[in-house]
Formats: sequence, structure tokens, C-alpha cells
Amino acid sequence: MSPPLTVADILDRSISIYRNNFKILCTVNIVGYIPYILFTALYLAFLYFGYDRELLWIFIAITCLVILPLWFIMFNISQAMTISIISDIIFNRHSSIYGTLTELLKNKKLFKFILTMFLYGFIIFLLLLPEGLICFAFILIKNSTIKVLFIAISVFFCLISMSLLTVIVFLYNFIPPAVILENHAFFQSFRRSAILVAKDPLKAIAVPFFSGLLVQVIQGAFSVPFAFLSIYMAYSHPLIQFLIQLVPQILAIILVPLIFTCNTLVYYNIRFRKEGYDLELMADKTFKH
Repeated sequence: MSPPLTVADILDRSISIYRNNFKILCTVNIVGYIPYILFTALYLAFLYFGYDRELLWIFIAITCLVILPLWFIMFNISQAMTISIISDIIFNRHSSIYGTLTELLKNKKLFKFILTMFLYGFIIFLLLLPEGLICFAFILIKNSTIKVLFIAISVFFCLISMSLLTVIVFLYNFIPPAVILENHAFFQSFRRSAILVAKDPLKAIAVPFFSGLLVQVIQGAFSVPFAFLSIYMAYSHPLIQFLIQLVPQILAIILVPLIFTCNTLVYYNIRFRKEGYDLELMADKTFKH
């Protein structure tokens, strides 16, 4: 049995897998950013034609009813396919975009995954809702004594809400593998994710944190100059603005697969080291032969 992987080892191997399979991972990831690119084009078209109340409502309606749902679905399709492909790469199995999509559709994993992520988003919304209601109520209260009492109660509820939100956020990185690779769904995937995090919390938190930080640093280093360029050329042709706004999306398409790779690798590392999954695979292979 090979020695346990440290956080640095997992990051190093993830970068190696990402680099060696750059083309297929970025191709799959493009799917998730098509709606955002459409939104950018639509927004710049709205600015180009000038402010108009009727156009504003059309823009809001298209964004809320078409682009946001489309982005949610396509981003999760992209994420599911990326995780499945990375899993095939780790085990040296042949993988293709068409074959992966067909397999996910045939097993209904894609449908389960999209609904599970919708449930996850709804839970996040419920946890953030009290903060919004508290802020709104605070504005309406005029009596200073009641305000002080209200602040004390609000702090208590906000601490509970933010604590639960922190736990839910930590579970996010293992929910996709739980659905796509183990065929759990809905609350079962949340439970499975919590079990995996509890078995090795250091790696479960450190690997996604450092991979996300690395991606943010690289993306920021390239995006900041274009942000200043966007301000400087604020009144230039919309096509130039569109190309400038496109840069952060291109960087995300290139870099986000690295985060998915790190999450999948740490998922398998926990399963191998804490659950003996590698021995289970070896036993299955032996009995098949």
C-alpha cells in the first residue's frame, strides 16, 4: 500500500492530472459558462441601446426566467461530467464526453444531481433568509430600546444561521461525488458528504480551500488589469467591452476544472485511507477473474 497522501501531495497530483487532461476538462467546462457569456452579451446590448424602462423589464425577465435557470442546469451538467471524467482518469479508464454524458443520462444520475443541487441551493436560501428579514425589520423599528433588544436577538439568530451555513458550505465539495460516483441523492448525499468530511476534516477542508485560493489568485492576477481597462474604455464600442468582460469567463473555464480535480482526488483519498475502498476494488477485480 502506498504511503498516505498529504494535502500538498493531493494538490500536486491534481495539478498533474489537470495538466495532462487539460483539453477534455476545459471542453466540458465550457458548457457551464455559455449562459453567463449570453448574459454578458445581453447586458452590453441593453447598455448599447440606452436606458429604457420597457427594455429593462425585458432584460430582467430574460435573465430571471431563461438565463439563470439555464446557467444552473448547464453548470451542474458540466460539473457532473467533469467529476465523472476525472474519476475515469484516476482509474485509467477510457473516457469521452459523449460516453460520459450518455452514462449519466442512462443511470439518471444527472437528473438526481441537478435536483440535489437545487435542494442544496434552497437550503442556503432558507439559511440566508433570516438575515434579510432582520435587516428589513431593523429599518422599520424606530424605538431605540426595542432596537437594542432586537440587535441582541438578531445576533443570536445570525450566529446560529451562519454556523449552519458554514457546515453546509463545507459539505458542498463532497455532495457532487456522492451523487455522481456513489449514486446517493438528496439528503442521502448530504449525509454521505458529512461522513466523508468527518473522517478526515483537515484534508476535506484544506484541499478545497488551497485549490480555490490558487485559482482565485491566478484569476485575479489576470482579471484586475482587464477590470481597469474596462473602466478606462467604459464608453468604447460594445464589442470591445464584450471582449474585455469575456476574459474572466475564459479564465474560469480554464481554471475551475482544477478545483473539481482536487475535490475528486481528496474524495478518493479519504475513501481509500478511511474506508478501504482500494482493497474493495482489488477484491472485486480478483473475484471477477
